[in-house]
Amino acid sequence: MPKVAKKKHVSMKKKSAWRKNTDITDVENFLEDQRLQERIGGDLTFAPNEELFQIEKKPLKASVSLRAERKLLAQKPAKCFISLENNSKVEDPIKKRNRVKTPEERRHPLTKAKIERNKKLGIIPQRQLESLKDRITAGKRILRTKIKKIEFEKDIWADDVDKKIPELESQWVSKSLKQYHLKNLGDDVTKVPQITHEKRSQIKAIENPIGGASYNPNPQDFEELINKAVEKEEKIIKTEKKLSEALKPLYKMITKGEAKRLKREELTQGFPINGQNDVDSELSESEFKTLNPPVRNKKKDLKQRRKQKESRLRKARLEIEKQELKKIKDLGTLKMFKKQLNKQDEKVEEKKKHRIEKKIKQKCEPRRIARKRFEGDELPVPDSMESLGTLRKIKPVENILVDRFKSLQKRNILAPNIKRRPRNRRLTTVKKKSHKQEDQPPPNMKKKGSKSFKIHK
Repeated sequence: MPKVAKKKHVSMKKKSAWRKNTDITDVENFLEDQRLQERIGGDLTFAPNEELFQIEKKPLKASVSLRAERKLLAQKPAKCFISLENNSKVEDPIKKRNRVKTPEERRHPLTKAKIERNKKLGIIPQRQLESLKDRITAGKRILRTKIKKIEFEKDIWADDVDKKIPELESQWVSKSLKQYHLKNLGDDVTKVPQITHEKRSQIKAIENPIGGASYNPNPQDFEELINKAVEKEEKIIKTEKKLSEALKPLYKMITKGEAKRLKREELTQGFPINGQNDVDSELSESEFKTLNPPVRNKKKDLKQRRKQKESRLRKARLEIEKQELKKIKDLGTLKMFKKQLNKQDEKVEEKKKHRIEKKIKQKCEPRRIARKRFEGDELPVPDSMESLGTLRKIKPVENILVDRFKSLQKRNILAPNIKRRPRNRRLTTVKKKSHKQEDQPPPNMKKKGSKSFKIHK
């Protein structure tokens, strides 16, 4: 190729300029040499003996049927695509070239795992079967297979069950997608909160009855039961008394005439009645005075300004001196500060203990689940002060179903409910037109031919 005179000032702004003004003769000569060597058979100076010489060995040809040969030929690529294959040994100058992925490489890891699982189990998809005969033979093979005994190798309820699939453990699979696929496979990864495993309350399902409530109680237990019942009643009376005393001054007893007068005054407030409000308004206008009198903008002279500045500096200096003195004094009060900090730590620890005790106590008590709180039954105090002595004289008081229902409410399993009153049903009676008297029309009837309704509450 003739040498191109190199220009002194050339713009290399675009790709076309690089192609035009760069000399690539050495690269082209090298590539031509490589192609020539490929056509000849390669450079023999550096070739090893294994490539130059070959030992002849007659292979043992196994007898293969025509059907097997056809299947092998079917697996090989077609001859029409041989021209598209790259047989060149020259390396690609662009190393980071985009390559089209094969269908197998493009498959999702989950689909790959599913295909492998089906292969192990021996399940063949319907679309992969070649013909109808193959489908029929596959169906017969499945029918002929005997049902195997199931052997449980792993404990599915154990904690050490491996719920990881290697295809899903990658940076490209998000956490939500992983959870979704594992949920459909039967291996959920979501963590169950610890509260679900805990009991709602530490109260026993069946509690032992109180000793003093038996048919033949111990005198000491009987006294304790009565004292508890008295204390409970006293608390109820005390709360009712407190409410009545607080609400008594709010609700006064007033006669009907006084109530009417007060209502009239409230409704006519602000309106002129008998010229009284007009006089009051005139007086108020005459006696009106401003709260803030007018202010004159009096300027300060130089002496006043100087003194103001001096006082400001003096105050600032005194504050700095006070802070310095306070620092010196604080050094002597370090022991006191330590004591205060120790006291605060003790208080914090006491509060922590109190909270823990409170939580433990709450577990042994019914909590508030719904709008209404759980109210326990009254203590089972016998009517007669004397004990019965025999079981024959005892009458059943409580219902077993009600007792179990209340125990569920007490253990925070069911919400306590309110007994609703039934609605008042209204009955309507209708008089037909044929049964009406012609002489006397019905009292509620306005138009001719209208029906009358009578309501009974």
